[in-house]
Amino acid sequence: MTLMYKYGGTHIYVPTPDLLERFPQNYRNNRLVQIVGLEAAIEIARNLVGPMGSKVYIPTAASFVRGCRRLWVRDYADKFSLSETARRLGVSERYVSQIRRDLRQEGLIE
Repeated sequence: MTLMYKYGGTHIYVPTPDLLERFPQNYRNNRLVQIVGLEAAIEIARNLVGPMGSKVYIPTAASFVRGCRRLWVRDYADKFSLSETARRLGVSERYVSQIRRDLRQEGLIE
């Protein structure tokens, strides 16, 4: 979450895991390393980057939360009423209706 709050909506450079392991002193000022630490940055790099390193888009916290809400509505669409879903998510019924409509159009719920 710290990455999203600090760098959300931007791209950050993630070096290859090999470079991080071989030359950690060169990457002390890397944004990712500064926030998550070297070991975590190496693990992230193993999962995200190609052989040359990569610029990785960091979503904003708001867009991340929107995505989580969509997933929650998708997973619980048939278990809770419109008003109960809105109350649990802390949003309006209209917003939940809009999410449900979008999910129906995408074929993700009935």
